[in-house]
Amino acid sequence: MKRIILEYLNYFKNKREHRVASYLSFDDKLVGDTISYTTNRKLLIFFMSPFILIGEYDIGKSVFQLKKEGYSLLFKQRLRLLIGGVIFWIVLFNLFYFTRIGEDSIELEGDDLIEYLNWKDEYESGN
Repeated sequence: MKRIILEYLNYFKNKREHRVASYLSFDDKLVGDTISYTTNRKLLIFFMSPFILIGEYDIGKSVFQLKKEGYSLLFKQRLRLLIGGVIFWIVLFNLFYFTRIGEDSIELEGDDLIEYLNWKDEYESGN
């Protein structure tokens, strides 16, 4: 009688483990489509993107690892954040650079302009 009960319990234990394993394998396929970055992590990746791309700073897995492991939503988010962050820094750098060039230039008027043109003529004729 004891042997029959043990076989009965083992049968249901194995059946339950099989069911759990099949659910886990099904869920693993869906996990990659449902996991997302938090807002703080997105901002960190966005602003640190140039440093992440040159290898100075590391936040989680790389884009290639995410793609390889099947995290499609994380892969798309990280790729967009990295590209957007690099574009942001390029635009920001160009804005500061070109506005700075405008501040350094001097506009001459009147006597100062005449004096500069005379100096320029003397300099060019001397060479």
